[in-house]
Amino acid sequence: MVGISVSGMKSRVQRGRAQLRELFERCCEIAVDARGKPTDFALRGQPPCDTCT
Repeated sequence: MVGISVSGMKSRVQRGRAQLRELFERCCEIAVDARGKPTDFALRGQPPCDTCT
């Protein structure tokens, strides 16, 4: 993108990551390691929600 500062781009990336996490956590139980990296997941409902299918 032209015309956006580095700090502005970093803010957008962080906001996007938070939005993705929220979407995933609606449908999935996500296990993370000590560093916060995902290691496993399980679907919360049966059948899965429309977001995941």
